Amino acid sequence: EILVNGLSPMAPYAFCWYGMVNAFLGSPSDAYRFGALAKRMVEQNESRLTARILTLACSFCLHWQSPPTTIGEILKRAYRSAQTWGEIDSASHAATNLMNISFCWGRHLFEIEEESRCFCQEMSNHSQVTALALAVPFWQGVLNLMGRCEDPLKLNGDAMREAEAMSEAISSHSILVQLTISFVRLHMAVYFRAWDMGLEMITKIESQIKLFEASYNYWIFKFLCAMVFLAIDRKTKKKKHRGKAVKIIKQMKKSELVSFQAIILLLEAELASLGSDKKGLKLLYDLAIEAAREKDHIHFRALANEMSGYAFLNYDDYLADQYLSEALEYYFQWGCMAKVDRLEAEHQSLHSKPKVVTSQSSGSRGSRTNSTKSDKRRSKNRAKTEAMKGATPFSIPKVDGKV
Repeated sequence: EILVNGLSPMAPYAFCWYGMVNAFLGSPSDAYRFGALAKRMVEQNESRLTARILTLACSFCLHWQSPPTTIGEILKRAYRSAQTWGEIDSASHAATNLMNISFCWGRHLFEIEEESRCFCQEMSNHSQVTALALAVPFWQGVLNLMGRCEDPLKLNGDAMREAEAMSEAISSHSILVQLTISFVRLHMAVYFRAWDMGLEMITKIESQIKLFEASYNYWIFKFLCAMVFLAIDRKTKKKKHRGKAVKIIKQMKKSELVSFQAIILLLEAELASLGSDKKGLKLLYDLAIEAAREKDHIHFRALANEMSGYAFLNYDDYLADQYLSEALEYYFQWGCMAKVDRLEAEHQSLHSKPKVVTSQSSGSRGSRTNSTKSDKRRSKNRAKTEAMKGATPFSIPKVDGKV
C-alpha cells in the first residue's frame, strides 16, 4: 500500500516518536537517525504538523549529534511555520524550546533577552499561559546573568517573581514549571559558585528529571550536578560527592553526546584538580577550553577558564591570573555583566596591582591585551544594560482567575 499511496502525512510524526523511544532505550544514534528523517520529510512537505514535528525532533532526537546553533535555527523555522499556519500552541512550544536551548548553550545574552521579551509578549497576547510560565524562568535567568536583578541567585526581576511563580506552580500541581524554575536556579548556583544552593536545587530536581532522560536538559542537568558535587568535595573533603561526579562522567562518556565534549573534558579536569599531583592538569583544562572554542560555546569557554584559574590559585598565581583574566573577557563577550562585575571584584582582592594580560602559554587560546578597544566595548555593554533597566516589568496574564 505504501508503494501505491505513499507514506501517511503522519509518518514524520511517527518517526519522530520512534526516535524519542530509541533515545529513552539508550540508542541515541538511532534517535538522531529517525529524528533527521522526520525533519527531512517535513521540509519537503510543509503542513500544520511541521512545527510540532520539528520541535519534538529538536527536543529529543537531533541534539545528540547536531550543534546547538543548528537546533536553534530549526526551532526558529518551527516557530515561523506555526505562525504561518496559525498554530499558536505550536508556535509557543517552539519559542519556549528555543529560549531553553539558547539559555543553555551560550548565545549572546542580549540577543536572547530581546528575543525572549518578544516571544513572551506574543504568548501573553494569545493567552498561552502554560507556555509562558515555562518560558519566563529562562528569560529571567538571562536577565540575572546580564545583571538586571538585585540578587543573581534569585529569579526576581522584569520577567517574574520567583516566590509567586513557584507558589502558583505548586498550587496548580505543575511539576514541569517547578522543575524549570529549579533548573534555572541551578545554573545560577554554578555560575555564581553558590554550591550549597546547588545541592538544594539538585534535591528538588533529581526525583523527577528521569522523565526527561532523552532531552538535552537532562544532560545539562547532569553536568551541573557534577560541577556541584566536585565543588562540594573540594570544600568538605567528603568523597561520596566525588563518587557521584565520577558516575556522571562515565554516563556522559557512554552516551554519544557529540555536542557535549567540552563539558565532559571540563569535568575530567575538575576531577583531576582534586588530587595533589598537578602535573598535566593545565593540559586537561586547555583541552576543555579548546573544545569549547571549536564548538563556539563562549559561556563554557568562560566557565572553563574560570575553573582553571581557581584550580591553580594556590599553586601558580601567575597562571591563575591568566586564566581568570581570560574568563573575565569571555564572560564579557557573552554579555554576562553580573559575572564580569563579580569577577572584577575578586580580581581586586586577589591582585593588588592592575595587570596586562598577554598570550597564555597554551596555543589553544589567542593572545589578548587589556586594550582600550575592549574597555570601550565593555562600557557600551554596561550602558546598554543600564538603559534596559527602565523597561516595564513583565507579568503573566490571568485566564479565568488563574495564572
